[in-house]
Amino acid sequence: MNEQDRNQRIPLSEIVNAIPIQPQYVLLIVTEKDGSRQRVVHCDLREFGEALAIYDGANQYLRGEA
Repeated sequence: MNEQDRNQRIPLSEIVNAIPIQPQYVLLIVTEKDGSRQRVVHCDLREFGEALAIYDGANQYLRGEA
């Protein structure tokens, strides 16, 4: 992830507040980048709360907090 991508991360609270009706399930997609190419390495249907927890945990890890 480059510096520009890090600066464009949306805070979790902003995502939750922007959704008027929370979905029951969301599609979770994990990608990896190799040079200029990006590919999907995992795709899964998750409950909304679980997906938000994964998103929050990933952001903490990327910030070096986990």
